Amino acid sequence: MVVLGKRLKDHRKEISDVVLSFQKATRTLQHICAHGKVEKEQRMVDFVPKVKKNLELLLFKVKGMLEANGMGQAFWLGTRE
Repeated sequence: MVVLGKRLKDHRKEISDVVLSFQKATRTLQHICAHGKVEKEQRMVDFVPKVKKNLELLLFKVKGMLEANGMGQAFWLGTRE
C-alpha cells in the first residue's frame, strides 16, 4: 500500500484500476469463505477467520491510502447505487 499511496497522485487511473482489481478479488474471497461455511468444509472453515481478518486489514489500508491522498470519497463499502 505504501508504494501505491506514493504513486497515487501521479498515476490515479492506474492505481484506481489496481484498487478495482482488489475489490473483485476480495469479493471472490468473501464468496469462497461463505461457500466453505455453508458446505461445512472443515479445511476451508478453519481459514475463514484469518482470511476475513486480512480482508478487513486490506480494506482499512486502502481507505487510509485514499484519504491520505484526498480521495476518501472514492471509498465505500457494500454496493453503490
